[in-house]
Amino acid sequence: MLKNRYSFASVILIVIILFIYLFGHNDIYIQNAITLEPATDFGVEISIWRILFEPILGVMLFLLRSQAWLAEPFYMFVWFFVVYLLYSVYYTFRIAESNKIVVFLRKMLLAPAFLIFYIAFILIIVVAPLPANRIVNNAENTILVNTHSHSDYSHDGLISQENLRKWHKRNNFDAFFITDHGHHKNTLEYVNYLKEKDDTDLPVVMVGEEYSGSNHITILGLDRDFDTKGYSDARAIDSAHAQNGVAITAHWFQGERNSLEYYRDQGVDGFEIEKQGKHITYNRDTYASIKSFASENNLIMNGAVDYHGHGEACFVWNAFEIPGWNDLNYEEKEESILSVIRNREQDKLKVLIYRDREYYYSDYLWFSPVLNFYSYFRSLNFYQILSWIVWIIVMNFMMRNVKITSYSFTNSVLIKSLFLSLFILLLGLNYRLRIPGVSPPNEIYEEYSNIMLILGFAAILYFGVVLFYNIRKTKS
Repeated sequence: MLKNRYSFASVILIVIILFIYLFGHNDIYIQNAITLEPATDFGVEISIWRILFEPILGVMLFLLRSQAWLAEPFYMFVWFFVVYLLYSVYYTFRIAESNKIVVFLRKMLLAPAFLIFYIAFILIIVVAPLPANRIVNNAENTILVNTHSHSDYSHDGLISQENLRKWHKRNNFDAFFITDHGHHKNTLEYVNYLKEKDDTDLPVVMVGEEYSGSNHITILGLDRDFDTKGYSDARAIDSAHAQNGVAITAHWFQGERNSLEYYRDQGVDGFEIEKQGKHITYNRDTYASIKSFASENNLIMNGAVDYHGHGEACFVWNAFEIPGWNDLNYEEKEESILSVIRNREQDKLKVLIYRDREYYYSDYLWFSPVLNFYSYFRSLNFYQILSWIVWIIVMNFMMRNVKITSYSFTNSVLIKSLFLSLFILLLGLNYRLRIPGVSPPNEIYEEYSNIMLILGFAAILYFGVVLFYNIRKTKS
């Protein structure tokens, strides 16, 4: 009976997927965030590994690119739990057992598994080398630059400087600035090391800092170390300009601290107009006000990846028009980027964003499982849809040829939960071991490692006991 229901559900799912693809298909594309027109010189590359394992990798990457990559998967698992809860109630009252409360409580022993699956899901999309879709740059004399990123020398970064460079290379960047919070000494040492060994590999790494004053400000193009702690906004900006660097007001739209006029008067060179993870939802009226103000006051607009080591996917780029890039040396490449910002040459700087879904707002996050289901499938190409259909058929075949009982299903979930709990525990241990090698102290490593070590150990103990009990119950 269960197998027949699974087959029926499989057919329905295939029909829904095909219907969305045939009548709601929406190609992924790269958009110019300033003109809001498609950036036709840029395309999207989809890995063959993602296509082959689309039902797993594709869903993970789609949710990683969501504006609330912590909240939206949470609501998805809440929906799964509610369905499981309703099924458990239905199953309990349907069977001919005298003590139905005990039966229901046995079902609820799996409830913590939903939390472990959610936490492990988040950690996997954050740390696993998933084959994310990449931008393809077909524009002549144009390079891709990230002006905002963090290593684990930031209090909230999760990635080393070298791995940060590798991430930017995988996402087809030609250059990027490391803008750790409150200091740039470690970045300066790293960049000087690359220069001394005459490292010509791309991407080019450059020195920056995210200064935290009345608002966060990215200071780019630094060539000597100085402590910005206690600096006023104006002094931090002047210090950047004294080194021929530039200063950009970072993600002002997240808090709108002080007015746009205030930062103009303090001497900033421009504003971030888009940010990875926020560009889908931040208020469009706010977006229009920044764009209008920057244009009227000859201030440059750029985009922020603001990468902290969370996941492989990138969906914001700055495209700088710089002829003869490959013929320039290290210093000339940095200066060519800074010059565009310093001279406010917006025609030479395009802000690009990855568009695979429509704009939506946080008020609708409870409904995000339905919105994401539709948006995800309408963004897939023919081969990705085919991958889904093949995997559904394969899983249906396996289900029809494997004996499934309530106990075997429960044991399967418990074993998976044990492995995921071990993964959480080991990742927490890895973060704990990284703490001594990072200075200034990294709050994320310390906080995350404590949580993951406690949670992982407690979960292993819980699921181990429940699995042991269930196996004993099955044998008896």
